[in-house]
Amino acid sequence: MAYSTGGYTSERTNGMAVASLVLGIVGLLISLFGVLPILAIVFGGVGRRQIDQGRGRGMGMATAGLILGVIGLILFVVVLVVVGIHPTSFGHG
Repeated sequence: MAYSTGGYTSERTNGMAVASLVLGIVGLLISLFGVLPILAIVFGGVGRRQIDQGRGRGMGMATAGLILGVIGLILFVVVLVVVGIHPTSFGHG
C-alpha cells in the first residue's frame, strides 16, 4: 500500500530567506546598527530571486525580512537625524 505525503514537498526553506527574516527582526529591535537592516534587505532580495528560480521555498520569510529591513533602515536614519539635530540631549557635545 502506497502512502501519500499529503502534498508536502521535500523542498527546503531558502537559507537567504531565513537569514533575511532574522536580520530584519534583530535590525528592527536594535536600530542603532544600520548594517543589519541593509543585510536583511540584500538577503531578502537575493532570497526572493532564488525562490523565483525554484531554489527552495520561503517567499513570505524573504519578503518579511526585506520589509523589516526597510523599516529598520528608516528607523536608523531617523535616529541619526534626531541625534544630529539635538546632540546635547543625548549626552554628545
